[in-house]
Amino acid sequence: MASTLLVGCYSNDGNGIYVYSLCESGRFTLQSIFGEHTNPTYLTQSGNRIYAACEQETGKLAALEIDGYRLRTINTIDIPGAATCHVTVHPANNLLFASNYVSGNEVTCRLSEDGSIGNIINQINYEEKSNCHCVAIDTDGTGTVSIDLGCDKVYVRSCEITDNVPLQQFQLPQDTGPRHFVFHPSGKFGYLITETANSIIGYNYNAHKLQQIQEIPLLPPDYKDQSYAAAIKISPCGKWLYASNRGFDHITLFGIDSQTGQLVQKGYYPTGGHWPRDFGFTPSGDIIIVANQKDNNLVSFAVDPQTGAIGEQLDIVTVANPACVVVL
Repeated sequence: MASTLLVGCYSNDGNGIYVYSLCESGRFTLQSIFGEHTNPTYLTQSGNRIYAACEQETGKLAALEIDGYRLRTINTIDIPGAATCHVTVHPANNLLFASNYVSGNEVTCRLSEDGSIGNIINQINYEEKSNCHCVAIDTDGTGTVSIDLGCDKVYVRSCEITDNVPLQQFQLPQDTGPRHFVFHPSGKFGYLITETANSIIGYNYNAHKLQQIQEIPLLPPDYKDQSYAAAIKISPCGKWLYASNRGFDHITLFGIDSQTGQLVQKGYYPTGGHWPRDFGFTPSGDIIIVANQKDNNLVSFAVDPQTGAIGEQLDIVTVANPACVVVL
């Protein structure tokens, strides 16, 4: 069965979101290009709605509806801040969390029944040097983890929007560069990828508190050139964690111990291009799609579900400045 693939891009060429079908053999077929919005560099799905962070000089969000392979705009909204770089949705609570990189603030909006982005109901302004990069919602929908890359800080909050006081916050070493955070499907563990320290930090998660259990490097010991970690994803089966490295241009694979949450490094796999900004999996987990931003390409690879290993290249297509991959 074919999957639908959305690719959010820096839209210097006037094209913002590419829509592909991806067949079981891993081959891409371009179905449509949606160019209504500038720099929709991060996308998230909620049912048949797509929400886009539009990375511009001012804060901007777009709500879209997908019907087959066609997108239409539901609405757009200006938000306080600059360079909106990440967006995530809490479907049960009808909340949208947006992170603004340059202005270093986080904005929460209410979602309407028709999928449109409604009123701004909360704003958190961080420190002068903050670069907000991600808000992750825990698996039971009661808590969030906010990442401040600029100040190397992590904040845990309740999803109940009553005040902005974190339930937990902690400082990482200077220039760690925390970027993205993911929860394990069990809800017991969380994993932070660090852009400049090039590592994964693993945590136990209980009662809205994170407790570090491990830090493990992303790069081989003998790699000495510059590299910046980018995306972190857990496989649909929950057994494997993958992280992309911009510069080293490989994806690092880890096995996840289901009892302890500890990671074990399993291998490094070339991405078929330069600067792997993001990647995603088909629902079955047997194909991975990588967006290589600086080589302007999208590459599919086979994945062995028994070992997590990335195998043969299945297809490659040209896409201008790809930044985000969402597989429906």
